[in-house]
Amino acid sequence: MIIYKNKKAVEFQNGNCIGVTGENLAHTQEFLISDMRDTEIDYKIYLRFADGSVNSVIPDSVVIDSQGTLIVWQVKKTDIFMHGYFEVQLEGRNSDELIFQTEIITLYADESIAVEDKTFENPNAETLKIRDEASAMLKQCDQQLNKIEQNFEILEGYDINLKENASKKVSVAEEVFSATENYPSVQYLDNYYYSIDDSYSAEEADILLDNKADKATTLAGYGIDDAYNKAQTDTKLSLKINTNKIATEITEAMDNTKLPNVGALKTYLDNYYYGVDEAYSAEEIDTKLSLKINTNKIATAITASMDNTKLPNAGAIKAYLDNYYYGIDDLYDMEQVDIFLNQKADVKGNANILKIPDFTETKNGVTLTASKNHITINGKTTANSTFRIILASPYLPINGTYTFSAQNAENSAHGSVTLYSGSSGSTNITSAIAFENNSSTTFTADNTVRQIGIWLPQNTNFVNQQFDLQLESGEIKTEFNSPTTLNEDLQSGSISQRHLDNTLRNKIFGDERILSKLISDAGFAGLIKSYCCIGDSLTEGFFDISNGAERDFEPSDFCSYPQQLKRITGASVLNYGISGSTAKPSDNSRSWLKQANAKGWLTSEDKSVGYIIALGVNDLILYSEFSGDVTTDINLTDYTQNAQTSVGGYAAIIQKIKGLQSDAKIFCVTLPNDRGASEIRTATNEKIKAIANLLGCYVIDLQNEWFSEEEREDFCAKYRNGGHWNAMGYNQLAKAYVTYIDHIISNNIDDFRNIQFVGTQMQFTNNNL
Repeated sequence: MIIYKNKKAVEFQNGNCIGVTGENLAHTQEFLISDMRDTEIDYKIYLRFADGSVNSVIPDSVVIDSQGTLIVWQVKKTDIFMHGYFEVQLEGRNSDELIFQTEIITLYADESIAVEDKTFENPNAETLKIRDEASAMLKQCDQQLNKIEQNFEILEGYDINLKENASKKVSVAEEVFSATENYPSVQYLDNYYYSIDDSYSAEEADILLDNKADKATTLAGYGIDDAYNKAQTDTKLSLKINTNKIATEITEAMDNTKLPNVGALKTYLDNYYYGVDEAYSAEEIDTKLSLKINTNKIATAITASMDNTKLPNAGAIKAYLDNYYYGIDDLYDMEQVDIFLNQKADVKGNANILKIPDFTETKNGVTLTASKNHITINGKTTANSTFRIILASPYLPINGTYTFSAQNAENSAHGSVTLYSGSSGSTNITSAIAFENNSSTTFTADNTVRQIGIWLPQNTNFVNQQFDLQLESGEIKTEFNSPTTLNEDLQSGSISQRHLDNTLRNKIFGDERILSKLISDAGFAGLIKSYCCIGDSLTEGFFDISNGAERDFEPSDFCSYPQQLKRITGASVLNYGISGSTAKPSDNSRSWLKQANAKGWLTSEDKSVGYIIALGVNDLILYSEFSGDVTTDINLTDYTQNAQTSVGGYAAIIQKIKGLQSDAKIFCVTLPNDRGASEIRTATNEKIKAIANLLGCYVIDLQNEWFSEEEREDFCAKYRNGGHWNAMGYNQLAKAYVTYIDHIISNNIDDFRNIQFVGTQMQFTNNNL
């Protein structure tokens, strides 16, 4: 008997050998699935043999008692395909097609299994081998017959009279012309003549010669565009100063009786002669002339190229042009170039070298908000308060001297701002600056700026206190309004969207989205040793297939994002995706949590360090909304009392995980821009973010940080089939999760510094080391 604990085999009471003999009719195998007492499940036994053949067996009996479910298999002659080791797995399905699968075990059938099966009722390995060999030989014979028939057809199409007469072939080139009956061999023609494909016809040659420039009348035909013709030369010479006249004027000027006064002489020289600074030296002229194209050389080259004996073939000319010149489709027209250049940011005037992330925090009676380097403060402090903002990009791209200042201050009040090097703000890089226009301090960057600290004194009233933080180095300053202005221009239509797609816009203005560049290695995401992936069919790994006029779905565990996440990170990964599931718990057949409970998931036996929750798509499809209110539908002390809404069900999953693994890292995923109305999708994602914030989870914001609404059509054309991702799409999704988790850990170092101890009894408490 083989005993399972749920779906894991834990005991083999009778060894691992079936030990069948003779006709294989007298041996019985028993499987006990302990604690499984569901009377609605139908079971099958699946067998896989060494040659890849598979058989399914319906159990002889299924008995449910106090121990669990006992499955009895009376081994029959047609059950076993071949002797040796083979794999066994039990599968159960109920009326809803939910699958219960045990893990795969290996059994052994000895060599007494009968192998003769002339009726092919039992496709034993030996029989299969004989049939395969015969099939291969027949296939090879068919191929040979087809080849023979093709050769006959070729021979029948030949005119034997056209066959070369070997007796008339010559071996010496001069013999070709020695007698009228001789003609050159094919080898001779290959050696000394162009084939018809490599040469121009008479008509083609005439066309080319008609287009040939007449060197007697034009220079442009040769490509010479930097030489003067006679008329141009005469014009230039007419403007040249007459040296005889200059000599006469100079001689007269030397006449003491006619010398002008100094002022008049200076004016004369300024008007008619170059100063020494305005003329090239002989060396400079020689240098410039050495870089000038030699027109004689061009003319010689063009003349040589017109030699009929040296004309290249058409194929070579086309290949040369394809390799070295852009086609018309590869170039922007003037209108496009002007649009791009007009909208391009002034690098010297605008460079966002102080990247403050969007930030809002309320502390001691005051709310402070940061948005694109703009700070707003409201409220009255009840105590001295310091707000710490971790920079989105902690390293300055340029070493050197910097000036840190406050600009555009409104409603001056007490307080100060300081740059710090560490995430805890223990070491300041700059002295404090006040909330006043042009209040500034200068410092030398050492590539360790990580945090901004904003200090507010006690009992100070702030009424819409606003100012901008600016970091500058020479002409490079922090930009405040460029992204907003660009967005407004795009929305108003002042920038043509057909000329400025997202890819090009990102090249010109830069793309600062977290997922603008996906990483392929694990990064910090590889520090999480085990993941549990919770979701619907997009987690389970379903893909769409076409069966005639209908669309069907199939799961692909190998291509699913959890499997690809496992391969990227090397972590152990549980795929807890359930196709069609929702966050809303009121529908038993759809609720993810209720189906997971029925499967025995989220127990102490399958605890993980990291959990990725991606639910909500089916809530919108089935119920047209992600229902519920975050402020009213979540019972923080007893999740079983949460409201039966999408919000209540989503929160209950998180609360159950926290009860199971209190220090687990939970990542809540927003819905990407791949389906549905953006307003409903955005409203859903705001609720998901609010749930994560309330319950202390991290957010993977696919809507704002992956592909945009404008990029949706192109992105989905590559990575989607119907309503599900294709294999490449699931790969992109796995990389997006890895990249975002790496980003989260990078910006929350203190939260993850003891990630190695999650789920263990170990800890580290001496934070001074």
